[in-house]
Amino acid sequence: MSSGSSSSGCVAYCERSDVEAVYGVENVKKWADLDNDVDPVKIEARITWARCLASERINVRLASSPYDVPFLEPFPDVLVDITARLSGLLLHDSRGVEDLDAEGRPTDVLQTHRNEYARFIQDVYAGRIRFPELTSTKRVPGAFSL
Repeated sequence: MSSGSSSSGCVAYCERSDVEAVYGVENVKKWADLDNDVDPVKIEARITWARCLASERINVRLASSPYDVPFLEPFPDVLVDITARLSGLLLHDSRGVEDLDAEGRPTDVLQTHRNEYARFIQDVYAGRIRFPELTSTKRVPGAFSL
């Protein structure tokens, strides 16, 4: 799924294609084009920024979890998925996109993805999400790391 490292030096838990698989190629490209100039270099840089920031936010949120962060490759699929979701949210929100419902009232069409991210973090801490491919390294009962 994800090769992880980017030219910026960050370790991103997902690739651009993972973000596009969740939100669609055109949505991701549009959300990453802050200047509306369709510059592929700036769009790619913005997507890389979102992937890196999403990965770092996950590291910060899971720093006191049973897992060592940053994670090492290969990344668990659930981690790739949640990072892709958060990356898209960062792109969408920084673009200032306002979604409207059928009656023209503001709505958050990405709320499902926000909820999924929050639930992921809660589930890791509660032990409802475990990464069976990881081996224990912390001295915490049930703790695992890559």
